[in-house]
Amino acid sequence: MKTKILLIIYLFVSNYSCSSPTSPGDQKNFLNSFSLGEKLKYILLLGENYRSDRDDDFYYTGDTLELTILEISENYVKISEQISPNSNMIINDENYYWGKKDSIYINYWIIRNDSLLLHSDNNYLKSHLMYNPELSLKDFNTSEVEFIGWKTTAPYIEGNDSFYITNYTLLGNFYEKLNIYINNGAMQVDGPGNTTVYSNIYGIVRTSIYSWWTGQGLGWDRL
Repeated sequence: MKTKILLIIYLFVSNYSCSSPTSPGDQKNFLNSFSLGEKLKYILLLGENYRSDRDDDFYYTGDTLELTILEISENYVKISEQISPNSNMIINDENYYWGKKDSIYINYWIIRNDSLLLHSDNNYLKSHLMYNPELSLKDFNTSEVEFIGWKTTAPYIEGNDSFYITNYTLLGNFYEKLNIYINNGAMQVDGPGNTTVYSNIYGIVRTSIYSWWTGQGLGWDRL
């Protein structure tokens, strides 16, 4: 893998403008299943050949991301994100994660008007896991796709589109139905694209981001 390209990818998505949470959340969503102090874990993957409809090479690096529920309110859930202490990038001092291996990001997840919103106390939203500050939680029913390796079977696009997948198993976890949001608009101007796999019931299951220049990417899979 060309580590410099992967570092550049992360740089593009490390900052988002945002404001503090103010709106109450919907009572029927995955945030309501969280408990105070609960931890969610994701494993990092590196992938190749995003534009190819044949090659799907990827591997897990041994690095994990840990999300901790810090606060639960009627209006929001406060979450911290941190690379786990036993991750390879920390033990072996890997540098492909743009030097952010020790960063702790704290964000608010809010449900408002059938959307998941991310906010921060700071001027910029920073997240290891999330590449979009807003995601629709309505069920996507347009086109069904599958996953082959780290990529979907959807045709390559340099735009935005929505799909869904049913009866999907990832790392031993079964999901009856998930939304897939492909946000590749920036690839029209040589920027990175990203994909988010999630639902109103299961929350965030898989995310990935990839370079227009190289077709290489990184992603997080829910453990």
